[in-house]
Amino acid sequence: MVAASDVGSSRHRGAEFLAVIFMCKTSLGIAALLAASVCQLAAAADAVQLRWKFAPEQRFRYESQSETQTRTLFEGTDHKQTMQQKTVQSWLVEKVADDGSATLRLAFDRWITRIDRPGNLLEVDSASTKEPTGQEAVLLPLVKAVTGAPFSVKMSPLGATSEVTLPEILVKAVAARGQGNVAKEFFSEESLKAMVSQGSLKLPADPIEPGKTWEDTKGHKGMKVTSVYTYVGPEPESSPPLARIEMTARIDWADATVAGVKINIAEQSMEGVVHFDNEHGRLVDLEVTQKMALEYAQAGSKVRQEVQVHVTNKLLPNEDAPTGATTPAEAKPEATKPAE
Repeated sequence: MVAASDVGSSRHRGAEFLAVIFMCKTSLGIAALLAASVCQLAAAADAVQLRWKFAPEQRFRYESQSETQTRTLFEGTDHKQTMQQKTVQSWLVEKVADDGSATLRLAFDRWITRIDRPGNLLEVDSASTKEPTGQEAVLLPLVKAVTGAPFSVKMSPLGATSEVTLPEILVKAVAARGQGNVAKEFFSEESLKAMVSQGSLKLPADPIEPGKTWEDTKGHKGMKVTSVYTYVGPEPESSPPLARIEMTARIDWADATVAGVKINIAEQSMEGVVHFDNEHGRLVDLEVTQKMALEYAQAGSKVRQEVQVHVTNKLLPNEDAPTGATTPAEAKPEATKPAE
């Protein structure tokens, strides 16, 4: 005979599993979509053309941080979980075509993930030299496989990406994981290709004036993200002159199903600010916050999850070496305010 407490615990673990998968999908999609929200700066209030600019052997280095806070309300319980991630990524322009399109080689120099939930703290660091145990032993090999292994992608001056190629070592490492494995979902070939492809905003083909907007829609596994960007104009007193772009976004999920469970997006909001160096055609920094409330049924009971995601991305000086081997706790992103 199964005790009621055991049933409740099993249901609670099921809710936790769904939360982790959704966090991975949302963070990956959001981290990879927002990391490339770019446009160009007008020296005056006239219409400007927005373009990426590339040169052979050009190098960029970005540091991205995200924090996802999830609150799950289930059968009278209030469960909270925090997922933090920090990556340092290098871009190398291998060649530039006559039309300005570039072939890029992308690589993660460092990858840190930290998942904190009651009674269970998971820390994974690609720079770690310790022998992994438990869940860390599942994730660390994939994190190490993705770190340093080059991705290849083509990007046009308008930011359209194509011909995404993943490192073979990562493809094989992911394929070795069993079906239903959260790590396999997070590092799947499809998810990583979507992350790389969504790493660039498709800029408007025509010149745009301050105050005007444009949209970009991206999709992945039935999830459609529509972003609306507003070119505000030059950021006052910035040096070098930077463009300020404000953005909002909405997620539409026609078949919102995770692990066979139908999910309803009850509430959502997303807004952020991007700064772009138009003179050199590159992203300087961005900061975005998303809030979402999800509702679904689990074992006949209603579950509500409140999710808040905070993402930052900033350009690093090229002369900086990859982040040193600190512990995940030392290198974790700055904490954001808890979801209200």
